[in-house]
Amino acid sequence: MAFPWLNPCSVLSQARISECRGRLEALVDEDGAAITGFETLRDAEAVRQAQDRLCRMPLEMGSLAAEAAALLQEFRPLVRGVQDDLEMAITLLAGAARAASLLLDSNLRLWPEATLLVKYEPELAALRVLAGRVQPAERVRH
Repeated sequence: MAFPWLNPCSVLSQARISECRGRLEALVDEDGAAITGFETLRDAEAVRQAQDRLCRMPLEMGSLAAEAAALLQEFRPLVRGVQDDLEMAITLLAGAARAASLLLDSNLRLWPEATLLVKYEPELAALRVLAGRVQPAERVRH
């Protein structure tokens, strides 16, 4: 994925955004397969491992989305001509980060096991802070 509006000095950021995109796409596929496979599990240890993975994936998704949005925010002053597209991308990524935190919260509600809560409550709080740092523009017309 190329971002022609980014200046050449931003090659590292552009590469990282592309990495985030690729990993998010892979996580979406993995999440779908994990949910489908979860329904067939009967072994208690396999269920615990699947629950752990289904909690880990939203964390990773949310963190990647928030990171990509934060990287894009850094380019606001440099963007000319496609500011609207930039802001829509930031808004979508911010929404994905917040949705991922809700998904993790939902999973913890469905599976209130102490081990999951101890492990993921602090990470959920950190994800919410990270997502809260993303500040999509309220308007593109000034």
